[in-house]
Formats: sequence, C-alpha cells, structure tokens
Amino acid sequence: EVELRHRWWWSLDLSLSYSNMRGLEGMMFDMYDYPEKVHEMMELFTTGYLSKLDQLEAQGVLINNVGNCYIGSGGIGYTDELQPEGPIAPDKLTTMDIWGFNEAQETSEISPAMFSEFFIPYQIRLAERFGLNYYGCCEGLDKRLDDVLRIPRLRRVSVSMWADHVSMSERLGDKYVYCRKPSPTDLAVPQLDEDHIRKDMNELLKLTKKNKNIVELDMKDNHTLGNNPENLYRWVQIAREEVAKVYG
Repeated sequence: EVELRHRWWWSLDLSLSYSNMRGLEGMMFDMYDYPEKVHEMMELFTTGYLSKLDQLEAQGVLINNVGNCYIGSGGIGYTDELQPEGPIAPDKLTTMDIWGFNEAQETSEISPAMFSEFFIPYQIRLAERFGLNYYGCCEGLDKRLDDVLRIPRLRRVSVSMWADHVSMSERLGDKYVYCRKPSPTDLAVPQLDEDHIRKDMNELLKLTKKNKNIVELDMKDNHTLGNNPENLYRWVQIAREEVAKVYG
C-alpha cells in the first residue's frame, strides 16, 4: 500500500526561516543589535505558519503522521493518544489529531537566555496547535531544557551528540521519550569498530535503564557508510544485542 507522507513541512523552523533571510551571522548579530526587529520577524513567521496551518485544515489537505510514519528528527509516529478510534479521514483531520515538531538547530551557539527570549515563546504558540509534540534535532538541549519542557503536550525530546546525554537522561526520566541520536561517524568507515560501538551502546543503555527512560535509538544522517552497506545491518544487530543484554 502506497501512502503519502510529509507533504507540507518537516519542521516549523523559525530559526531556519530567519537565517535563510538574514544569514546565520546576521541572525546572531540581530539579536544583539536589533532585538525589537527580531521579535517582529519572529511574529511574522509565526503568524505565517499559523495561517498556513489554518489553510491546510480548511482545505482538508493535512497529512496524517500518526502510525508508521517518520516524525520529528527521528522516530515513528506510533501512539495511542492520538486518533484512538482509528485513522481520521483527511478532510476531517486537524492539527490536534497529529504530531507537531519544532527545533532550532541554527541557534545552537546562542545563550539559553537568548533562546528563551527570542525563540521558545513563538515555538510554544506553534506547538499549541498540535495534539502531541516532538522537540529538537542536532542542537544540544541540555542547557535549554527548562524552556523546552514548556512545550505543551511534549512527548519526545531529541538527545543529540552535542547534548549532555547524562544530565538529559536524569531530567527526562520516564516522562518523555529519550530520542538518542548515536553518532553516524561510527558507520562512515569501511570496517566497524565493533568493540567501541558495543561499549558506547552498553554504557548508554545502562544509563537509560537506571533513569527509567523511555529510550529510542535513532541512527540517522548517514551520508556515507564507508562503501560498506553492511555497516548499517551490523550496527542494528549490535544495538539489538546490547538492548537484550541490558534490558533482558
């Protein structure tokens, strides 16, 4: 069966929209030199996205991302919290029936205070439109986690290689899905270092078990497999073996 997925957006990406217009360096300076204008731009993008969501709903063309569908920055959209009585017809679907996703990768080098002032208030307004929400991609979220956890109906949080994954494990506990993004570098070589992969995986899983995390391992951004596609299959085998060792 062929299904249409993710037609209209990947992320409601305010920071990408801004940096596409002003450049990444321009965005960084603007928050210091022209803070009022940054807020004006964030308001413009936010109201624009909200209007887009209104139009998609009114025209009955939203795409259902609940179930066997890639959502956010990695993972599958299975949940029993949305559409509990079964799939909703496209012309009846609203944003409250599906997953939403926000991230701010372009802001990874700004302070938590700047993120709190210029980005999260607008992202919260966008997230309010959705039934459940996923937050984050490659940016490290450990230093801005207090703000991220303000997202309404948040269920999944990205834990990238740039995050303090230990502190995030402790903070997220069993209240959110701990979406760990292992390093794709391990697969980008002709021959896997299996001992290294096992050691990292085992340590991670012992940590997540201790903190009762609902853990998800999202291997992604694999731009090369070192001319050895078997790396991917072998990594999955190792991950499954380590999960079985730690969780039984």
